[in-house]
Amino acid sequence: MQRRFAEDAELVDRLGLGEASPLAGYDQLIHWNMDDQVWMQFLTVIQAGGLTDDNPAFDHIRNRYSVVRERIDAHDGDEFDLPHHLGRHDVAALILAAMDGLQLQWLYDPSIDMRRVHRLLISLIESAERGPDASAS
Repeated sequence: MQRRFAEDAELVDRLGLGEASPLAGYDQLIHWNMDDQVWMQFLTVIQAGGLTDDNPAFDHIRNRYSVVRERIDAHDGDEFDLPHHLGRHDVAALILAAMDGLQLQWLYDPSIDMRRVHRLLISLIESAERGPDASAS
């Protein structure tokens, strides 16, 4: 599991180099994951089962989420066209939630195009305008 997480991070970094968005590599990661349904099933089961403190996967999964949020959060606004009123940490959590939810849906229905839906989410985030309640946080 740790080896796969490291491979995923290397893929995202390598493919995101020179791109306008630090999320460019995640599109390819989704594609890569779609070619490995067994990994997707394993990860989904481990994520759910790891929710208890005594589960050996608990710290690994919690760390994975933390590292991915930090990686997305670490990019400056100049590299990532993110509206300034959106909290980068919140956007990172939203992207992770969407990716995990899409993976679960795809496992039940492989006709779900995770890459297209992920691109839609990124497009919506990048074009988000300040809503009437955006400052209420």
